[in-house]
Parts: sequence; structure tokens; C-alpha cells
Amino acid sequence: MVPIPSEYQYDFWDKTSPECTITLTCLMPNGIIILLNNTNYNATLAEIKEDLWEEAAKFPLFGKLHDMSVYIFTYINSMAEREKLNDESRRLCDIRPTGAILIVSECRGEKADDTLNISIGHLIGKRLQEFDSLNSSEINDFRFKMRRMGDELAQHRSKQTWVDRLKYQFPPRLLHESYVLEQAIKRHIKIATKFDHEYDFYEKKNEKEIMQSSYTFNVPAVIKPKKLLEMFLAKRATTLNIRNERVSEYVLKVCGQDEFLIGDNKIIEFQYVQDCISRNIMPTLITLHIDKVPVFKSNDYESLEIFENKKFNSAGFGSTNTLRKKKNSISSWSIQDNYLVKICTVCKLNCDLKKTSEIGIQAGLFHGGKSLCQPKKTLDCSIDDKYECSIDTELVFDIDVCNIPRNAKLCFVVYEVNKYAKGTKTKKTKDSSKENNFSNNPLAWANTSVYDFKGQLKSGDMTLYMWAFADDMSSDDVLHPLGTVVSNPYSEHSTTLTLHIKSYATDQTVVFPSIDTIVNNVDLRDNENETEKNDEITSCKKLLNETDSLYEAHDQERKKIWALKNHWRKTEPEVLPKLLYCIDWDKREEVSEVVAMLKVWPKLPVEKALELLDYAYADQEVRKFAVECLYDVSDEDILLYLLQLVQALKHELYLECDLVNFLLRRALSNQQIGHYLFWHLRIDKCRVMDSKMRPLWIVFENSDAYGEDVYIIFKNGDDLRQDMLTLQMIKIMDKLWKKENLDLRMNPYGCISLENRVGMIEVVLNADTIANIQKEKGMFTATAAFRKGPILAWLKDHNTSETALNKAVTEFTLSCAGYCVATYVLGIADRHSDNIMVKQNGQLFHIDFGHILGHFKEKFGFKRERVPFVLTHDFVYVINKGQNAKSLEFKIFQECCEKAFMVLRKHGNLFISLFAMMISTGLPELSSEKDLNYLRDTLVMKMSDDEALRHFRSKFDEALSNSWKTSVNWATHNIAKNNRA
Repeated sequence: MVPIPSEYQYDFWDKTSPECTITLTCLMPNGIIILLNNTNYNATLAEIKEDLWEEAAKFPLFGKLHDMSVYIFTYINSMAEREKLNDESRRLCDIRPTGAILIVSECRGEKADDTLNISIGHLIGKRLQEFDSLNSSEINDFRFKMRRMGDELAQHRSKQTWVDRLKYQFPPRLLHESYVLEQAIKRHIKIATKFDHEYDFYEKKNEKEIMQSSYTFNVPAVIKPKKLLEMFLAKRATTLNIRNERVSEYVLKVCGQDEFLIGDNKIIEFQYVQDCISRNIMPTLITLHIDKVPVFKSNDYESLEIFENKKFNSAGFGSTNTLRKKKNSISSWSIQDNYLVKICTVCKLNCDLKKTSEIGIQAGLFHGGKSLCQPKKTLDCSIDDKYECSIDTELVFDIDVCNIPRNAKLCFVVYEVNKYAKGTKTKKTKDSSKENNFSNNPLAWANTSVYDFKGQLKSGDMTLYMWAFADDMSSDDVLHPLGTVVSNPYSEHSTTLTLHIKSYATDQTVVFPSIDTIVNNVDLRDNENETEKNDEITSCKKLLNETDSLYEAHDQERKKIWALKNHWRKTEPEVLPKLLYCIDWDKREEVSEVVAMLKVWPKLPVEKALELLDYAYADQEVRKFAVECLYDVSDEDILLYLLQLVQALKHELYLECDLVNFLLRRALSNQQIGHYLFWHLRIDKCRVMDSKMRPLWIVFENSDAYGEDVYIIFKNGDDLRQDMLTLQMIKIMDKLWKKENLDLRMNPYGCISLENRVGMIEVVLNADTIANIQKEKGMFTATAAFRKGPILAWLKDHNTSETALNKAVTEFTLSCAGYCVATYVLGIADRHSDNIMVKQNGQLFHIDFGHILGHFKEKFGFKRERVPFVLTHDFVYVINKGQNAKSLEFKIFQECCEKAFMVLRKHGNLFISLFAMMISTGLPELSSEKDLNYLRDTLVMKMSDDEALRHFRSKFDEALSNSWKTSVNWATHNIAKNNRA
């Protein structure tokens, strides 16, 4: 029934005293009429709207409403005219709405906004109207806030200088590492420069004059772009007798790419120049007039005036919440009752009634992947012929509400109870008995957060649309705490669970305490005895240094480490990820200490900060601290780790969080980051190549007249996410090695997944597979794989002088060392002669990373690959420059391998953390923590440095002595497959 307000009199406002309260009738845009009682006579519109939205949450169809800042009030004034109230700072007593009626209406956007929304829908593959139909107040609130952020950044961008806009649209790729400058102090680089003649103020130039506008300079590696530009224009002016060409009117562009060398950085710091040096090619730059640079000049979809007009409605958003004390809420920390959930019904069960006797439900509370208390389960219940079951069972968890952390999850699983059958794949619930003769086969799962996005404890009736339990879920536990808290959108056909969460306050909202409240109750002073503490530090430090991030410490060890938190903060702040493993998240006192401690903890380097974004660290303040550590990280490093940062979003409990805000701000400030962020979130001369999935080899004409054609392999049917992950790891390895002055000439080519089983791969030109080289030089297919000389002979064909050949052999030696170590550490399997390639300049590299982390292929129960890494006799023959005995060059090669391994081992926790962050991707070979054990075994983190080096040397000798086994595999592969594409 619609509430009926009291009778309204024409002189109502004149008779009402300022001390009185008023009942307002509010007409909501979702069709609901709300009586807002006890409204202050002097209340502002912003305060009224805030109270109205709080009241609206108690009514039906609240999910139809967007964020309150999207709406404005309208009223009938004393002249019987409808008037909009744009200024929310106005008071109710000044407005005096007729009938004490306020109409809530949505602000209408511009036509340009509608056009943009359609374009966005096409790009993301989902109409924006579909988000409205979800009826989620969290989604609506998030969309509004992100739109507001976008508007603010767009306004800021429109005020930028031309150079700043160029840096946003075409961000320079820079290397800020100190080792780059150390190597470049006395170095000179040859750089080719050309003048863009498509833009010329003068009469048309003849061919000779155009040729005279191309020069090669031998310049110091530390020269800056502006100085190089001055040299080029001065040389051109002298040669062609040209005047009045100002440096400020030109910019240096990378030939064939939309990349510019701008700013105050040295030439050697640009990634393009580093890539050219690594590939033994001369950098080529185009001198381009600034009028030819396609930099945007204004906002594409709205003017500043429109933006300013929009601001009125959000200026006071959220401000009164902190100023006005809420009397209708209580802290969850004041509730010392057990957490209670009543399971009501489950329907639309996906099971066979002929085989299924009964079903049961298990529930658990989790923080990250860690259980907060013992899971609970219902009694097994029979299913009716409508595939429904009435449970009506209360589950009382052994944890008080006051001890449940802010980001806790409530997890459910529905399982069918069948009699054991041989060959049946089953999973046990926590309290399954070993003696019973029944199996618990999970059917569906669902998760929900204990607190909503506003920090309010969820209570009352709830319906969860569950997800089918996938057969390839590798966890031994039926509960799925790492799964999403979003209900299955296909609600019509999904298993549906209804439940009731106990309400702990009748007329009040239970909220999680604010951060200020938590911090104010904590004392971080260290009162321990210094002598006792020194003894503890020694033992704990040894434990922390000798274990990896996955090590499960005993309770006594954890308590000792945690007790020394102040010492670690002052002396070794980088142990924070391991320190947080020692927390009991079901104890609010310890949680309080964590929150207070993070306020004064020193910022961590990017490698350690990334660890804190893993699924194991669910606490909101911990993840916020991790994001704060990333604020000063360069755009290049953000791109390097973007794959993991995007996956870390899956471990966020709410849409709006610090990580989302950080990534969007960086993406909207750097178009390259925005490009890759979009495709990571979106997960999609021509010829069909010879491969399992028949990929397309595509040649694109370069839009840059001076650039070469662009070669791409388009794959449809292969999941390239694993290739992306492996190539990213190789890039990180390359960066770590270069920091240690070890340049192993790696070739991590470009690869991007566009959508499900669709993607593109960069073609590495002037290269061929080992198989093709062996066939070309080996005469007979069957014996080609056993000959020593084919690769060296092939290199001699493409490097005819002795100097060029020696350089090619050096390139082969360094790159072979790098890929030997990389493939060993990452457990890259399925290595055959068709996925190892060699460039004409001697650089070796691997392709096609379909099997990683030691998932080696088997044939008749035997592993096809029985060596730690590929080091065949023909590889050794090239390294030895054709000599049979082990040469000095081979000794250098082995030393490079050993040094490369020890560098990676020093950063072992980084690689374990990066792979751990990818567990939720759904990759079949990276689905649980068990898959990370391969990394732990190869990096031998528990060993000392000397022991680890001896261990690697044994693996090196094993690879060398068993190289004949690889040759046998390759010979079989060469016979079975026609390698020539």
C-alpha cells in the first residue's frame, strides 16, 4: 500500500516552527513513494537526499536506483510551476515545496553521451543497459564514481600542454635502471635519421635532395633527443642551404612505429634504442613536423562547459556522512554472538534422481583462502520430483560476529550423496567419515561477502544463484573460497539457494568500525626484553631467509615472528608479506594491530608489493598499502606486471577498491597502459601456417611510409594466455639479468590474447626453426637431428665474414644460456625442433609455450622429455665454434648459465608470487598451489647458495650427458611432420 501523508494546508509553511520536524512525501523514479518522517525544518537538500537513500534501501526495487548523485529534486513552487533544484546546499525552509512533496528525477545526459555509450557497448561486447537490468546498487554506485573519475581526468587532460598530450597518447618507453646509464657513459651509438618529406613548406624536392636528407650520426649514448635534433637540422641546413627551421617545430619519431623520442631523457634510456642494440640493428628515426603528429586537441565527447554543469550534482556527494553522526547504526565489534545462517531451500538441482539418494549443503567462513573456523554442514535431505529440497537448518559458526574480518567470505557448496562406485571421482567434505560407504559429489557452489560494499553486515533473506562445479577443479576441498562472490547471471537455469542471515540489531544497521576507530585502540610500543628479543631475532631471521613465501610456519614460529613486528619494521620491512602470514585473522585484536602497523610501515619495492595483492592477502588495508607502494612505479614496470595486476582484481571483494582506482587512473593517463588493460580485461600477403590450429600469417602495410610491413600470426582456437604469461616471465628474467650486467640477448616477442581462444603473435623475422635448418643442411630427414654441423653451417651462410660469424656465435651462446635457464626454471615442456628457432644474427629463442611448470608430455606412461633443459650436441658444436673438445667459449657459456640461475634464485619469491596471482585465471596447468611446487623445486629456495649452485651444476651435466635422448625425440618429430610451412 502507498503511504498516505497527513492533510496539507495552504499555510503549512507559515505556521510551522523552525524547531519542528516535517514529513516529506518523496516520489522516487522507480515508482515507489516514500514518506520521510522527522525531517529537520532547516535540513539541506543534500542531507535530505542522503536520508532518503538510506530509507529507500528498505523498500522494494532499490536495485533499480543508481547512485543518488545521478538524481536531482524537482518540486512545485508557490506559482504552481515545476522547478528543478540544482543547488543541493539550499535549505528546505527556503524552498517550501507545495504539499511537502519532492519529486526525484534523473539528470538527462547529452546526445554525445548516448553515442559514446553505444560505442562502449560494442567494444566490451555488452550493452550498458544490461548493467541497469542487474538491479545492483553496488554496480550503479561504482559506475557513477568511475564516470566521475573519468570526467575529472578528461578535464585535466584538456588543459595539458601539447607535449603532455603527446606523452599521454604516445608514451615514451623508458628504462630508468641505473645499469643502463653505467654502461652508456663512454659508449657511442650509430643512429640513422631521415626527414619526413610528406610535410614540406618548400617546393617539391627532387630524389637527390630527398636522399641528402638522410644522415647517419655516431653520437654519445647519453645525448638527449633535443641535441640530436639540433645536429640533424644543422646538417640538413648546411647540406641543402635551408634556413628558419626551428627545433621547437620538429620531433623525433621511431621509424615504422607511433613512438616518439621526447623529453629530457638520454637516448640510451629509450627502450627502442635498447631493443635495436640487443638485436644488432641501427636505430632509425624520422624528423617529423609537429603539425603532422596526430595528437588530439580537445575532449572527444563533451565540452568543459558541460562538465562544469554536471559538477553541481556531485559536489556534496558523501560529504555529510562524515559530518553528521549516524545514530541508527552500531559497531559489529560490539556483537559477541556466534554468526548464524539459516539454510532454507535449494531448487533447480542438476542431478540424476535415479542415482542421487540425497543432497547436503556445506558452508564455511573464509578470509582469502584461509578458513576462519570449522565449516558446518546440514543433514542430508531427500530431493523431490521437482528437483527441489527444503532444508530449514540453522548453521551456527564457531566465531563471534565481532571477530569476523571486513573482507570475509561466506562460502556454500551443494553436494549429492551417492554410494561409492569404483572409478568414481569424489571429494570429501570436512567431516566426511572414512568408514561410511557414501561419496559426496559436489554439484554447485556460491560465495557471498559477509559485509556489503558499504561496510554493513548483511542480514535477512538472500537468494544465491550458484555456479556448476567444474570437473577440473583441483582443490581437495569442496568449498571454493577463491571463487567469485557474484551470483550466476544465468539465474533461470542455475541451482538456487535461499538462506536467511540472522539480524543482530532490530532497528539498527550493523557496520564494521571505521579505520580511525580501529587505529585509536592500538598501542604499537615494544615492551619486550632486549636480551630475549635478540635470541628470537636470530632464529626467526634464519627461518625467514631460508623459506619461500609458500612455507607454512608452525603456530609457535608464527607467534615469535609476529611478536618481533616492530623490529622487522625498523630493520627489514621487506619481510612484511611473510609477517602477515603469521596473523590470526579471526582475532580482532591482531587485525587492529595490522591496520595500525601499516600506517607507519615503510613503502615496499614493487616486487614485494605485488605479493600483497595475492589471494592470500584479503584484508582491505593490506591491499590498500600494496597499491600505495605502486604509486611511484614507472609506467614501464606497470606494463611489465599488468597481467598479474589484472588477475589480482579477481581477488577484490568489491567493485570499487584501491586497485581498480589505481589501474584506471594509470590507464587514463597513459594510452598504452589503457590499451593493454582493455585487452587483458576483454579476454581475442596472408597464408595459413602449418600448425595444429592452422593459424593465419598476416602482413599489414605500415601506415608509416618509412616503416617496414608488420607481420602478425593470428590464432583462432589456441589459448594464448599461457604464452603471454611465459613471455612475461622471460621479460622479467631479462630485466633482472640486465640489472646484474648480464645481457643474454633474449627475444620475448609480442603476444596478446584478444578473447577466448583468439589472439595475435608477433612474427620474428629473419629466423627459422631448428627442424628446417637441420633438414636444409642435414641431407636426410632421419639423420638430420644427429648431425653436429647444420646450425653452424647455416650461420656461416648468413654471416660470411669471420667477424660477423664470431659475433653470431657469441649471440647464439648468450641467448642459448638464457633460454636454457629460463626453460629449466619455468618447466617449459614439449621442446622439439619446431619450437626452437635461430635468427640469422645468431640469437636463439623458444616459441609455443603450451606446457609449463613441469607438465611434460607422456607416451605410453613414459615422459617424452627426460632432460632438465635442451642442450644438444649441435648447440654445443656452435658454442665451441666447431671444435669437438670443450673450449674456453663453452666454459664461458656454463658460467653464464650458472650466474643466470643464481640471479633468478635470488628473486625466487617474486616468481612464486607472480604465478600464485595467476591461479584464478583458469589455466589448466596453473590451477592450484600444487602447481607452484615445481618452481620451489627448481629454485631450491631452502638450500644455501653453494648448495644451490652444486644442484644446478648437476642438472647442467645431466642435460649435457643425456642430449642424445633429445636428438632421438627430434629425429622422430622430423620424420612424423613436414616442417616446411
